[in-house]
Amino acid sequence: MPRSDLQSILFIELLGGLGDVLIALGAIQAIARSHPTAKLSVLTFAPGQNC
Repeated sequence: MPRSDLQSILFIELLGGLGDVLIALGAIQAIARSHPTAKLSVLTFAPGQNC
């Protein structure tokens, strides 16, 4: 059961590649749908940045 009192969610994806971000999008969307009132932020590397 989703918690309705969540105000913000931080999703961290640091695997280091565009493909990894694309794979994570399904999980990010599911989190956003299950907590529609929470602010969802995603942290990842900048484009082209090496690990």
